[in-house]
Amino acid sequence: MPNGDLDATNADFIGFGVETTKAGVMSFYECKDAAELSDSLGTTGTLATGTQIRVGFKVTGITGIQCRLDGVEQTLTNVVASGIPVNAVMTPSVVCQTDSTTDPILHWDWYHAVQLR
Repeated sequence: MPNGDLDATNADFIGFGVETTKAGVMSFYECKDAAELSDSLGTTGTLATGTQIRVGFKVTGITGIQCRLDGVEQTLTNVVASGIPVNAVMTPSVVCQTDSTTDPILHWDWYHAVQLR
């Protein structure tokens, strides 16, 4: 991402993120044509040192999007099907960066990406 951040200047994306100002609380994001939508994942999505969490999402064409934490589907109110990027090549990416005061460490176990036609 050019700015190193999940923000609307990165025109098309879907994913999970923890912004510096969110104190370890993960959100689920989508951005289509620079219009970002997000849902906080609250206490379920709060990251703590020395813990692990499984994250996943499923996009069903342009009609649906689901987000899961530890296998449990999360309720999305802002992230909706109309915000799914449809004219972009989507590439799995992982970004782990610092705000200059915290040393982030990400241990990535595995990932699985599937595209059905």
